[in-house]
Amino acid sequence: MKTKVCTKCKKRKSINSFHTQVGKYHKNGYRSHCKKCLKEYYQRPEVKEQQKRYSQRPKVKERKKEYHKKYYQRPEVIERRKEYLQRPKIKKHTRERQKRYNKKPEVIERRKEIQKRYNKKPEVIKHRKKYFKEYYQRPEIIKKRKLKNV
Repeated sequence: MKTKVCTKCKKRKSINSFHTQVGKYHKNGYRSHCKKCLKEYYQRPEVKEQQKRYSQRPKVKERKKEYHKKYYQRPEVIERRKEYLQRPKIKKHTRERQKRYNKKPEVIERRKEIQKRYNKKPEVIKHRKKYFKEYYQRPEIIKKRKLKNV
């Protein structure tokens, strides 16, 4: 069994205790710090804050956005995602989460505002007028309206 010495804790550990890493600084294909030391490092508040600041940079945000845009357009990713979302447990969870979201007052209010803006669009008003004009010309509707008025 292969072993390696962690450069942080200086202990000899199994190669399974190290993350794989490809690059010119990792000639054997493994990180220099063991998994435990890396976990301790990334749990430190100053490191978390540094990562947060880095991820908020405009260039980094844009690069991530572009990467995700390309990644989620790949056919194998689309297929894998479809299969995942078809699992009964995931379907149920997604439905429940969507129901909870839809019940939030801010979501309801935002949808009302969007609907108001939509209803004020000239093309929507024009379409509705045309639809209702045709609707009230239909024989079954004329008959219903006559019965209602009598």
